[in-house]
Order: sequence, then C-alpha cells, then structure tokens
Amino acid sequence: MRYSNSPLSRLLAVIALLALTCTHTPAEAQTPKPILKRVEVKGNADGKAKAEINYIQICNAKSHVALRRIETSNRQEVFGEDVFVIGNKRCCDVLASTLTNLYYDGMFELPSTSCFQEAKIMRGDKYITFSTQKYAYLGGAHGIHYTHFSCYDLRSGERVDLDYLSHEMALKSIIYDKCRNKISTPISFDEWPMPQIWHITDKGVRFLYNPGEVGPIAYGQIEGDISDASLRAVGVKIVWE
Repeated sequence: MRYSNSPLSRLLAVIALLALTCTHTPAEAQTPKPILKRVEVKGNADGKAKAEINYIQICNAKSHVALRRIETSNRQEVFGEDVFVIGNKRCCDVLASTLTNLYYDGMFELPSTSCFQEAKIMRGDKYITFSTQKYAYLGGAHGIHYTHFSCYDLRSGERVDLDYLSHEMALKSIIYDKCRNKISTPISFDEWPMPQIWHITDKGVRFLYNPGEVGPIAYGQIEGDISDASLRAVGVKIVWE
C-alpha cells in the first residue's frame, strides 16, 4: 500500500495529531490523587516524658508539584520547622525532652503529648482536609485537648485560607442559633465569640470551638455546619469552588 505525500495528506496528518493531543491532558495538569499512609512516630526522654505523633503521609508526594507542597506544609505543621533538618524521630525526641525539662517532677504521672491526624478528600477529589487532634498532659487532674484543620487545593497545592470567615459577622446569627442550645451556661448574642477554626465539607463548611472557647471546658468541643447555599444567602464569599 502506498501513502501519499501530498500537501493535503500532510495537512490532514497534522490535524489528526492536534486532535489526539487535545484529547489528552498532560499528567501535571490533572488533579493528582494522593496515596495516603498513616505514620506513627514515638519519642521518649529517658523514661521521663512521652511524645507520640501519628500523622498522614502522602506517599506519592514526589510525583506532583502540588502533592509535594501539601506534604511539606503538613509535615512541617505536625513536627515543626526542624523536621527537614533532623527528621521525624528526632523531632519527637526533642519534644519529649522539652516536656521533661518543663514538667517532669519525678512524683506524678509522666508528662506526655500526642498528635493524631486524619485526612479526607472531598469536593470531587479537588480538596484535602487534615484534621489534627492534639493532647497534652502536663500534670494536674486532666490534660488539654485541641483540634485544628488544614485544607489544601489538590490542583495547586496551596492552602485554602478560611480565616476570613471568622470576620464575617453576617454568619454570627447562624452560628449562635446552631450552638446556643448546646451549652447550659447562658451567653448573650453580643458576648458569643466568632469561631476561629473552619474546614471545608462536601456541602459547605464546618466551624469548631475547642474546649473552653465557649463556656466551661466540660462542654467539650462545639461544632456546626453551614451550607454553601446558606453562605451565599447572607452574601459570604466562597473561595473553594
């Protein structure tokens, strides 16, 4: 079979090649799918204090720029800025040693700290949210619990800044109505604080108060959900679409 080398044939070949190219998005332009793994690291300071960090690692972070950014930011947030110099285990040991120097008295329960992390991919696999729960026992009757969230855009690797929601006073009525019946201590609308912790959900955002931020510590965490539709209804900007 003979193939024509006429100008028309060459033009048709170029058109076919362009069509084939346009139907395939380069791998780097696609939203990457992170492969997640739970990693547990324990530190000990000569049996005088304990530190345990349980975090979510992105195993395929080297395969995509966005994943590398997220893994770097999350790991640094969990272990501290020195993690890329001294490594995970050494950071945990340093944390335990710090607890020893500050709180070990040789008489009561050992001071300890722990960090437990979970991750969820949402919004059509476009975003990932890390939930980091921290606990510290420094002596006394009970320890201290604290939870915070970090949301990232999987397409860019950039962190989604939700701090602006804490200043959207149009949301205060919604938040107050959702939370005021969850505590028995009466707090007026004017005295009710705006939440400082937010994260994206599949249908909107969730806010959270850590123990003691609203009412006594005994109430524990207080949280609630606000849908995208409710945000739009009061004129609040949505930055995660």
